Amino acid sequence: MGGTGHRLTIGAAVAVVVLAGCGSPESEARGGSSAAPSPTSSPAYLYSCVNTPFDPARLEGPGGLEKEDSELGQALRDLMETPDGDFLKKAQEWRVVVEDGDRVEAVGRAPGKHGYMHAIFERSGDSWKPAGWGDCKPHVVVGGRSPATWELVEEPSPDDTELVVDATERACASGRQLEEHQVRADVAYGEEAITIVVSADPLPGGECPENPPVRLTVPLDEPVGDRILLDAAVFPPARRYP
Repeated sequence: MGGTGHRLTIGAAVAVVVLAGCGSPESEARGGSSAAPSPTSSPAYLYSCVNTPFDPARLEGPGGLEKEDSELGQALRDLMETPDGDFLKKAQEWRVVVEDGDRVEAVGRAPGKHGYMHAIFERSGDSWKPAGWGDCKPHVVVGGRSPATWELVEEPSPDDTELVVDATERACASGRQLEEHQVRADVAYGEEAITIVVSADPLPGGECPENPPVRLTVPLDEPVGDRILLDAAVFPPARRYP
């Protein structure tokens, strides 16, 4: 954790709205998973590699689109054989996470800090053509807001009803210092975990220097107890404590 410009105390929004997963039954059959996420995931949120949100449950379970005998599987393999798409071979267990008419997005598990790679394909006649690809660290979709990852400043005790965290905006925001009215914390309480998403008002078109952290005091409606603390700004949610 680095230094901070100032300290904010923000109200916690409780009982995050549960959003339905996107996609069709056909897309589930092509690599998605309808299995319930593990207790340490955040089923209340949708995530995105670029723009289109998807249910993170689609990243669980077996994949294998890269081996599938289908037009889309062949299109993915063809992309991997190009000079620009060769690095996608590092990813495995590819599966469709978004299917929207003549546009699909596939995601595969990959080594490294991002954890995933993605490729977008669009229908062109009788075949699929690549329309974009790259590394992917799925980020939470919070009503158009800009997600921020957070780290604990101090380890909590079981009786604590507030947390002190340093939050860092992930989006390109021209290195801005966040202000109190720009920041929100959404808190969801479960039997095994407390899940927190910190987000800020977006800054469209910002440049990409490193953003400074902002120190926040997040009030809780329930004591921490023996639950783990999860940061769901990215997927899979990062375990911050213990």
